[in-house]
Amino acid sequence: MTTNRISRILTVNDPAQLVFDLEQLHRLITSNAPLSVEQKLGPGNRVRVKQGALMGLEGTVLVRRGVTRLLVRVNFLQKGASVEMDDYLLEKLD
Repeated sequence: MTTNRISRILTVNDPAQLVFDLEQLHRLITSNAPLSVEQKLGPGNRVRVKQGALMGLEGTVLVRRGVTRLLVRVNFLQKGASVEMDDYLLEKLD
């Protein structure tokens, strides 16, 4: 901002999806649950939280060191955050 120059511009192919992803990530952050930042996310089972403070959030299941985590990601940025989650709180999305 001090040089009045743009470093680079990113094209957003699906603005609605980007807004949805960012809103979900914001909700995860404001839940005050301990988070882990995730980068270059790979494929996994898509799930929805069935109950609790995060009910309705959609994400991907990660298993790290034998612990199930819910990954909420911003596809456009290829980044996201994950939170430890009991798998019984999750339902698989088709």
